[in-house]
Amino acid sequence: MLSADTPALAMVMILPQHMAGRAVRSMMSKPTVSVADAPPGTESLGADWISIAVPGIGKLAAAVARPTGKGPYPTVLLLHGSHGFAQEYVRLAQDLARAGLLSVAACWFREGGGTGIRFITPIVCPDAPPAPDPLSR
Repeated sequence: MLSADTPALAMVMILPQHMAGRAVRSMMSKPTVSVADAPPGTESLGADWISIAVPGIGKLAAAVARPTGKGPYPTVLLLHGSHGFAQEYVRLAQDLARAGLLSVAACWFREGGGTGIRFITPIVCPDAPPAPDPLSR
């Protein structure tokens, strides 16, 4: 189990093999977080968007949904499955925010596929890292 005491290099071992080398290199510099425009087609969702630039990896788009009132708040990070990032994750983040959780729905890779894609409304993340290779070890 990972904890705050787990060395960073040990955590790299849980990444897909094709991303591990880039992750080690990216540990040498810090990610940059900035306010971003909503991706095309998501403007009506009403979410706040950020961009997280990770050197050597790519840019991750993320929707941030904040509860009303003064924090601090418990926080949840939503990561999409193999079908890719979707509007449904942003809506889930907003539902969780209404229940009192600071919620971040992030696009952690750009492609998606599989049978689950028929159930979602995709959000394109062209600057995110490529999809993990399901056959990598």
